[in-house]
Amino acid sequence: MKFFAFVLSVVSVLVPAAGDAATVTVLGANSAAWSLVDPLATTRLGADASWTVAPETLPNVAWPDIDPCVSACSPFDPKVYGSGVILDSAPLVGWQALAFFAVWAGQANQASLQFSRPQTALQLLWGSLDNTNLIEFFLGDAVTTVAGFDLPAGLVKDPGQGAALVRISGLTFDRVRFTSQSGAFEMSNITSAVPLPPALLLLAGAFGLLGAAARRRRACQRRDRLRAAAVCCAAGKSAGIRARPRGLSGR
Repeated sequence: MKFFAFVLSVVSVLVPAAGDAATVTVLGANSAAWSLVDPLATTRLGADASWTVAPETLPNVAWPDIDPCVSACSPFDPKVYGSGVILDSAPLVGWQALAFFAVWAGQANQASLQFSRPQTALQLLWGSLDNTNLIEFFLGDAVTTVAGFDLPAGLVKDPGQGAALVRISGLTFDRVRFTSQSGAFEMSNITSAVPLPPALLLLAGAFGLLGAAARRRRACQRRDRLRAAAVCCAAGKSAGIRARPRGLSGR
């Protein structure tokens, strides 16, 4: 199935906290996504955002072998992991020189992005999409989680390949954490939206209190799904899929 079939695809994602649902919008995939981002600002953050736990920036001296999608897969090079096979779009011209962020797989690995004021949406170029790539949105004690399996059916492949420009909205947050249970999380061109007015922030907090019981129930269901996805990915690795050079649990 061609990735560009998902341009302007919109789905509602049930989340375990911070509201009834977040909206995940796929603005484009591969070449359609690249045309919507600035290739000269792949790792540039807004003035109100900063890393408190920084991801790996690739390529670098320690990890130069991005081609052919060996250590990690560039969001601008839609090869199938470990094979050198190109999916349906040729890589973006000059992709080898374009930096991107990567969070290696495993509980000990994460990246945390802090905002100086509350935000209402996050947009990123999500590379080599994996079901267990996780984005957690925090506002006080409320946590909203969006995972790879929340994306439209058929967009995530195994092993992960290609890239999509994804916008997540309908929620309020001031911190974001990126992790991955299995398969590295590659991303670039991270931007955020204008914050809500103070009155709407108070209203959002009131609705959050009213929905606490339902959120707890959904959190349990979501935890079970993530565990099942991680077990599935682990089974694939034991069969020889995504074996890592250098013995690391990355891509």
